[in-house]
Amino acid sequence: MFMRDFISFGVLFVSLFFSIATAQRFSVDGDTIYFSTLYAADAPGINWDDVTEFDNLLRANPAIKNVVLESEGGDLYAGLEIGRMFIDFAVDTKVTVFCESACTYAFLGGQNRILGRGGRLGFHRSWWAPENMRSYYESEKSYYGWKTPFDFSSWVVEDTQNDTYMIMSMMLERGVDAAFAVETLKAEPSDMWYPYPKQLRTANVVTE
Repeated sequence: MFMRDFISFGVLFVSLFFSIATAQRFSVDGDTIYFSTLYAADAPGINWDDVTEFDNLLRANPAIKNVVLESEGGDLYAGLEIGRMFIDFAVDTKVTVFCESACTYAFLGGQNRILGRGGRLGFHRSWWAPENMRSYYESEKSYYGWKTPFDFSSWVVEDTQNDTYMIMSMMLERGVDAAFAVETLKAEPSDMWYPYPKQLRTANVVTE
C-alpha cells in the first residue's frame, strides 16, 4: 500500500514538475492572452522583451479582448509602457492569482479591470539596490558627465521625482482615487501592500 502511494506521488510530482518547466511566458487562447513571469525557464520579471512581445501579439491577433496577468513585477518603465499599450488596444485586464509592483501599472491599462476571486494586487515604493546603483554609475558616468557620486546622487533625486510623477499620472489618468494613489507609495520596498478587494473597487483600481 505504501509503495503504491509512493509511486502515485512520484507520478504526480513528475507531472507537476514537467508542467511548470514547460510553462510558457505568453500563451494565446481565443480572445485572451495569458502572461506569467513565474514559471518560464527564463523567468525574469517584466522587461522590455515583454513590451515587444505584447506589441507583436496584439497586432497579430486583432480579436484579442482580454489579458490575464500573473507577475511579481519587474521594470517600472516596461510595466508603464505595457499599460499604455493596453489602453491603445482597448483590452480588458484580469488578475486571478497575483499582480505586484510594476505589473499593477500594466493592469491599470485595462479598459475593464477585473480581479478574480482570490486574486491580489500588490503595491510598494520603487527601489534601487546599492550594487545596481554602483554599476549604473560606473557604466553611465561618462554619458551623463557625472564627475563624482554626488553628481549622480543629484540626478537620482530628479529621476525619482520623475518616476513618481509618471506613476501618479498613470493612476489618475485611469481614474484611480488620488488618496489611494498616494497610499501606494507608503509600503516599504521590502514589503508589499495588498489592499482588500473592496478598497480596490472603491478607489476604481478594479472596475469589476
